Amino acid sequence: MKLKTTVILLIISLLTGAGYFLYIKPLIEEKKRIEEFEKRFFRADIDSILLFKVDRGRGPVEVIKTKQGWVMTGNLKVDRGVMRKFLSTLSKGKLIKIVGDSDEKAKFGLDEPKVRIALGFKDGVEVLLLGDRNPADTGYYAYSENLGKVFLINREVAEGLAIDPYKLVEKKVFSLKPEEIGRIKMTRTKSNDIVDLMLNGENWYMKSPFKGPADESAVKSLTGSLVLLKTRSFVEWENDFLKFPWRVKLQIYDRSGRLIESADIVFRGTEWYKGVVVKRMNSKLTYRVRREFWNVLNRRAGVFYKRDLFDFNPDKVRRIEVIDGKKIHKIIKRNNRWYINSEEIPSGRVQLFLKELNSWKANIVLKHTEEKGPVIYSFRIFTDSQTQSITVYDILKDLEVSETKMFAPVKPGSPITKKVDFWLSWASQVDRPVVVNSLSIKHILSTLKAEDE
Repeated sequence: MKLKTTVILLIISLLTGAGYFLYIKPLIEEKKRIEEFEKRFFRADIDSILLFKVDRGRGPVEVIKTKQGWVMTGNLKVDRGVMRKFLSTLSKGKLIKIVGDSDEKAKFGLDEPKVRIALGFKDGVEVLLLGDRNPADTGYYAYSENLGKVFLINREVAEGLAIDPYKLVEKKVFSLKPEEIGRIKMTRTKSNDIVDLMLNGENWYMKSPFKGPADESAVKSLTGSLVLLKTRSFVEWENDFLKFPWRVKLQIYDRSGRLIESADIVFRGTEWYKGVVVKRMNSKLTYRVRREFWNVLNRRAGVFYKRDLFDFNPDKVRRIEVIDGKKIHKIIKRNNRWYINSEEIPSGRVQLFLKELNSWKANIVLKHTEEKGPVIYSFRIFTDSQTQSITVYDILKDLEVSETKMFAPVKPGSPITKKVDFWLSWASQVDRPVVVNSLSIKHILSTLKAEDE
């Protein structure tokens, strides 16, 4: 009886031991492997990651952490917010279960992995291969070179790891700050000209296509467009792009005269997938940007020239002469009172009129001298020391402006439009002929009829 009990206990011990070695121990070891991998690869402390390398079959792309931030192969800046989001997704990774050994990789699509990923830490590098989805579509098969095991990881993280690395790239096309720009040069095939703008002290100056002061607001708008320009997508650059007829060679210099940006901008077509592309010097990327940017670069050269038609001190004005068709109005100041054709006029109206004149800009400045014609409008301002004037001639220059500007709503927001005329003019403050529009003139003249506020 004693022997029988001993034998039974021995059998139970053997079965228990066998169960431990055959079932329990492997489960414990697998759990340890899972915990070990998750601690090494899916780290909660994302700040400890120093390198991210991904190969989606088109060659490896490396993202390295530097003192200045994350930088990608080709010296491309990485968007910090996007990179942070990517690393946050990575930290939520979960290894669901181990499904095979290294000799079973082909079975799970890992003999030719779709994506190869490496994460670098201070204590080493972890390499992960991504293969097929599992039949239940809840995750992806992956292989760890350090563990030598095939396992299943959750779908969200697998798809996050397989990200196109260029989605991490900062979307800003140019790395510029407004205060560092000292010169902008645009060689344009569409208008067959060169617009060359240079900062002289604190003021902008136009060197080409004609020389003179630049329009500060137009240059500010241009620099703002350059600084804020973002890509809509990335495309492959083709040398045939330079065969397209509409191109701009853009060169940007800093205030010391050093070239800091150079790019070829090509208008490929109106289709959404073509549009406008930008290829920067020494960059592997080609950016597809909005067509509005093309319009900014190809504004008429005269828009960038100083277009202020008047520049006077309202308090110094003593006399005003206005020709409105066949009517001539003389406005004179006596004893701080204003008189129009010998009748007193409220000073508020005159001040508003002078304010509008001082803020009046020509639509564009023309390159060439034009023949003058019959006068339809004239404005002359007399101060103690000078006379400023503009004369508007009955010569239409509608072809000099965009057709979209040739019609304007009758009232703001109204679908009904009216024709806008653009006339040749000469102003004493601008050394070239200019184009002004009928709406501006009618608005300025209306201030003399406004109610005194």
